Amino acid sequence: MTREENHQEALARYHSAIRHLTRVAAELVSSSVSRGKHKGAYAVEVRLDGERVGELTAAMSSRYKNLVVAAQENGNHAICEAEITHGERGFQIDLRLPKTD
Repeated sequence: MTREENHQEALARYHSAIRHLTRVAAELVSSSVSRGKHKGAYAVEVRLDGERVGELTAAMSSRYKNLVVAAQENGNHAICEAEITHGERGFQIDLRLPKTD
């Protein structure tokens, strides 16, 4: 995942400094890359309780696009387990995503 640095305040609401990590359910939704050489291309946005907390890289978005789009077309949400930690780079969120072919 990338762009967590832009969402530190949102991530802080979910993670306590006394914990090593906090497990949460993250929603994956279709979006577009917010900046960089792939700006405007398809991206998978990551949300917690409807609030954006980052996006998958262009390569990861491409890998999971079919899963996210299929869920949305069926009126469902693509959800995955995630872990929030805090360290030298601030709050980080790691997604637990299934392997793809």
